[in-house]
Amino acid sequence: MEFLLAFLAGLAACCGAVLLPGMLNMSVIKTSLRCGPRDAVVFIAGLVTVITIQAAIGVVGANYLGLGEETIDKIKIWAIPVFVGLAAFFFYRGYQSHFGDAPAEDEEDVADVADGSLYVQGLSLAFMNLLGIPYYYALTVWLFGGGTLDPSMTAKILFVVGVTAGCFGILTAYAYGAKWIKTNARPLTANLNFILAGLITAGVATHAYRLFFSSGQ
Repeated sequence: MEFLLAFLAGLAACCGAVLLPGMLNMSVIKTSLRCGPRDAVVFIAGLVTVITIQAAIGVVGANYLGLGEETIDKIKIWAIPVFVGLAAFFFYRGYQSHFGDAPAEDEEDVADVADGSLYVQGLSLAFMNLLGIPYYYALTVWLFGGGTLDPSMTAKILFVVGVTAGCFGILTAYAYGAKWIKTNARPLTANLNFILAGLITAGVATHAYRLFFSSGQ
């Protein structure tokens, strides 16, 4: 029963990370519209590879790799300029697609991109999400403290497997549903770059507020 709970906890954790609109799933939609859903799965594989590593470090490596409170705090601080730069990049891409000479991105604009390149793009984007490790670290500390997650190595591995399977499934659903989303939510897909920039800006502003103000610093 404890092992089943560990797997289900991993599935629940991935829902909090990628189910709601955010940088990763919106990027999957963009990639699917640009390159097609099958190629988007390669992009997703890159994302999920890093997510799996982040979840493993969060749940297993905190005690063994020296990821104490000081290291976690540094990661949280360095996440701010990374996300600010990423928000500026997506805003610039959105401005170009609407007001510049570059053609708007569409599902018809299929890029000639090698599978390996898409995989690396997924890796790179997920690595920019520096809050992944603190998210899984804090979540598993809470799960351990509440007795929901068994401290055995098997339970930890099943938790990570749950995160991996859930993230891959949810993001793949976004990839194959991208055309439906485009058809039924045209304002969303026509302004994906601006939406990504806005989501990242809101996220980093909330993160900065919690880090520097709500904590009493």
